[in-house]
Amino acid sequence: MKNSTHYRLRALACALLASAAMLGACDDDDPNDDPDPGKKPPVTPTDQIQYDGGDLVGIKSAIYVAEEDGSHTFYLSPTEGLINAEQMKQADDYLRVMVESPKGTVNTASDPFEIEYKDISVKKTTMNDVASVELSADLVTETRLNLYTYVELKSGKTLIARYQNTCTEERDVELTNQYEIDNRIAAVGSVVEWRNVREGNRRFCLYEQEGLAAPEEGAAGVEILLAEELFGTEEIDLATADPAKVQIRCGEFATGAGTTGTLTAKYLTDKFGTIEGLIVALDASKDGKRLRAAYEGTFAGGYAATNTIKVTEPAAGGEAAAAAEAPIAALFSQEPQVGSYVFALGDAETAAAPADLAKGHWAAYVRVLAAKFDGVIDVAAQTSDYWFRLYDHKTYQTYYGEDAGLTGTIETHPNPAGGKEIYPQIKRHRGRSRILRCADGCDGRRNG
Repeated sequence: MKNSTHYRLRALACALLASAAMLGACDDDDPNDDPDPGKKPPVTPTDQIQYDGGDLVGIKSAIYVAEEDGSHTFYLSPTEGLINAEQMKQADDYLRVMVESPKGTVNTASDPFEIEYKDISVKKTTMNDVASVELSADLVTETRLNLYTYVELKSGKTLIARYQNTCTEERDVELTNQYEIDNRIAAVGSVVEWRNVREGNRRFCLYEQEGLAAPEEGAAGVEILLAEELFGTEEIDLATADPAKVQIRCGEFATGAGTTGTLTAKYLTDKFGTIEGLIVALDASKDGKRLRAAYEGTFAGGYAATNTIKVTEPAAGGEAAAAAEAPIAALFSQEPQVGSYVFALGDAETAAAPADLAKGHWAAYVRVLAAKFDGVIDVAAQTSDYWFRLYDHKTYQTYYGEDAGLTGTIETHPNPAGGKEIYPQIKRHRGRSRILRCADGCDGRRNG
């Protein structure tokens, strides 16, 4: 009986010890003993980023910037459709990795590198707060990237990223009838071409505002002042072009010494040479700023004209005397008859018809062969291409273009607004000469 009790007590003690052991094992699984219960177990991202043990974030855009020294900077973002570094910076959600050579594993102890994501920033020269870092970047082809990085800070914060997919070199946003300045893209609403024959240049205005048909001071857009001889050039190198012959402005941006890039400004024509529109392609950089523009379409046009006439009579001793310019009330033109255009202009204060020009002091009549219209005639060399008369209605004298010793030019053009332009500058050397200048041209929009 005594032995039976002894064995029962031993069995009870063993049971109590087993229960204590089991309770001890359960206590080891107590979540309260986990130093960081919010941390998730390690993961293997697939084209994803994990920041500090949080949710995996998918990578939707990947681009790289290749520097001249061979280093590459990669941008990986969860925002879809980003194609350059500036767009990445605007989205402000990217992982940035810079390596000296994108050919595989980076020796983070000796090779230059940079890793940036949110508040994590690691580079070779700033490793004091880093417990561990791994980095591999292999640009397998021009469009394929294999990248892996693991960063653990001494604070316990981690960053893991793995990407094995398409990665393209950054590129510009394609512009279509738009311009871009300071990474702002604006649509072009109006385009104006404005010629200045006297100064020999053309002014192109690409405005945001719609409906403009002439240069508008203060209107937002791009203005290009181009020497006449450069218009139509396939591509102008802004680094070597004469700054006096190519001037570009857009807000605070202005070309000058140190400008680089290219410019094309030419007409869009059909197979017969008929003008159908204007083409402008611009990419200019200066002092860290970049201006781009691309336009192909219709335009309004005109000429810088003061609409004045000036006849200078020689003073005593043969010196030319100064003559005041008088406004032209109207420019009359006649449609081609017998293959020519006829123009009449003068300094009469009012003129409703060509005959009214006799009310003023001077009146000029010019006939230009239709085949020579829209061009420049040398009055000394091309005597058969024009006919000219200058009338002095105060002295009742007439000066004839057939007279020997006549020099100068007669320039004519169609006005894009539907009228005609004439710019005669004629000098007669025989006897008491007369100099006729239609200063800055006579604006054909005043046609009768």
